[in-house]
Amino acid sequence: MKKRIKIIGIILLSVLLLISLGCKDKEVKKVKKKARKYLRETYDKEFVIKEVRYIEANKSWELTCAPQDDKNIEFKLRTGGGIWGQNVNDGYANEILSERCTQYYKPILKDIFDVKIYLWSNMDTDLKVDYKNLPSFKEIITSGSDSTYVNIFIYIFENVVSPPERKREFLKNVMELLEYMRGQNLKWGQITIRIYEEEFYEDKDIEYILEETNFFHKGSRKLEYNAMEYESYRTYGLGINDDEFFEIETIEELEKELKKTSKEFLRE
Repeated sequence: MKKRIKIIGIILLSVLLLISLGCKDKEVKKVKKKARKYLRETYDKEFVIKEVRYIEANKSWELTCAPQDDKNIEFKLRTGGGIWGQNVNDGYANEILSERCTQYYKPILKDIFDVKIYLWSNMDTDLKVDYKNLPSFKEIITSGSDSTYVNIFIYIFENVVSPPERKREFLKNVMELLEYMRGQNLKWGQITIRIYEEEFYEDKDIEYILEETNFFHKGSRKLEYNAMEYESYRTYGLGINDDEFFEIETIEELEKELKKTSKEFLRE
């Protein structure tokens, strides 16, 4: 009798599990349909859904999406739960505009710095933009630089902090960039510079490593080391926040923001 009850219990649990999975599958299809419709109507182009994740903590959905014509451009779309409800929040416009911001500043920084630099940036603006025809970064700052925010992240794989003359020249470069950005009349800006051990990276394909790890933000099985280990060879950092962006006036003030770092604990 007990064996019979146990078998019936297993069958009931299996049926309930199948019903639950079927309901969840229907929800996933519904969410994906809603996301595609929203993206198509917002940007006037087709998108693919690469991954769907349900976040139990806040009862919301997070989808990894990409435009049909360039599936390498990934962004997150979120909807549902207590945070988003029936609304949809997506990062496509910010992803595109930030990349255009990066491409805008690349030649400028190349002229300013006398060492090889690698950079990425992100930006935002209070301006109303046409999502079906996203503007260039130049168009944004021409229309409303005082409504625009810019964060620039610079990676350097050479020794720029010694001897003292070399460090001063580097700080002059940073000051020139700071003055250039302030001259653009931005609402505010931030500059983050990371300096890595030259000896470790001198025989490495830095561009490939940064591309594979998204500037040390994700892992890759194609590389010799993991992202954290590559990051562990950072030796100095310099950060200018949105307040300091307007306050720093001298090389001496700027030098105070140059800090020695130790990331060796990240190594395996």
